[in-house]
Amino acid sequence: MAAPDERHSPAGDTEVSLVSKPRELLELRKVTEELFQLLKAHFHPADRFTFALATVDDPEVVAEITDPVAVAAFTMRKVQALHRVAGDGVRTSADVVIGLAAELNRSLVELAAHVEDVAASNRIVALNKKVILAGLATSRIPPGEGQAGKVIPLD
Repeated sequence: MAAPDERHSPAGDTEVSLVSKPRELLELRKVTEELFQLLKAHFHPADRFTFALATVDDPEVVAEITDPVAVAAFTMRKVQALHRVAGDGVRTSADVVIGLAAELNRSLVELAAHVEDVAASNRIVALNKKVILAGLATSRIPPGEGQAGKVIPLD
């Protein structure tokens, strides 16, 4: 469990106590690198990926959310975000980490089922478990006094 940190960060006119990131979160840097490479190798998304934003119910959305390559591309973007916030010294908040871990869990389970290479599929599942553990470790950080229900900033 993360211990409160004595450093403070300006947040508007108030000071916010920072909490150290849990070890499981800091260890995700290598996990996210490997996940990204596995997804890229098995789904081959383009280096740049775009999606339909013409309307909220754009007909292309149905095709995008059911296409494994598109799901892999969206997932890879979330992996990039988690990679960034897992970095030592990169400030984030517990809710961001927990949200990314939850979103990735769903996507990675789905994508692992589409990977024909059993060893690679199993590796995605194993790396996903590390993402889940980091999310769980982050969710166990107790809020500071008077911070129940507030964002818990991490450093």
